[in-house]
Amino acid sequence: MFPGPRVTTPDEFSRFKRQIKDKTGLDLESYKSQQLERRILAMVKQADQPSLGHFYRHLETSPAALRLFLDKLTINVSDFFRNPERWDHLAKTILPDLARQRPKLKLWSAGCSIGAEAYSLAMLLTEMNRMATSSISATDIDDTSMKQAKSGLFSDYDLKGLPPHRLKQHFITQPDGMHQISEPLRRAVQYRVVDLLKDRYENNVDLILCRNVVIYFTEEAKAEIYRRFYHSLNDGGILFVGGTERIVAHREAGWTMISPFFYQKS
Repeated sequence: MFPGPRVTTPDEFSRFKRQIKDKTGLDLESYKSQQLERRILAMVKQADQPSLGHFYRHLETSPAALRLFLDKLTINVSDFFRNPERWDHLAKTILPDLARQRPKLKLWSAGCSIGAEAYSLAMLLTEMNRMATSSISATDIDDTSMKQAKSGLFSDYDLKGLPPHRLKQHFITQPDGMHQISEPLRRAVQYRVVDLLKDRYENNVDLILCRNVVIYFTEEAKAEIYRRFYHSLNDGGILFVGGTERIVAHREAGWTMISPFFYQKS
């Protein structure tokens, strides 16, 4: 194995990012440069390539290597009811308040990864007897994650944060030890591949969940994503963000922070 790629110049990184955008449509210019470069160089070393140029040629000739590169770059991390105390607030305060105001609810899990977040929403709405009058869409940039999400199959590790009563109520354990989410919940979520940096957003949404997704983007890209979320929401709609995320100058952008990690469109 090579000890690692040789020192890479800014011009080489710029060329690599252009090549990746031309080949896949993924715009790496919107990612934080230092974090991005560290992650890419780690992948170059892991792939046993002596330089960034060699690594790109490796990606060009190996669809499997390109798929792995994109999977690692988009960082698919998702847990059921991640940060339970925030989900508790969502269940006891945010969703009931929205439900009182609207006969039908439209919800969007943006950057949903393997679907844990979207199915967590479906469980809450089912327990509130509001699933029949609600719609859930879930999007992610990674097609591989989308396929797992649509299958509704999860391992013990995937379900590590799920309360036992919900596992019993909403999942069927398969002979191979995997757990499949119930058919009604699978039908409740509509999945599609979306790049938040360039593709069309949902419209007339009441609640958007976008958690631990934009932390890897530049401040300019974050601001644009939050601006587009704002226009996707109905008046009074809510954006639920991750524990390490904040909307900079949220008041000036038209948001009201109604509680930590929950922003309302004024």
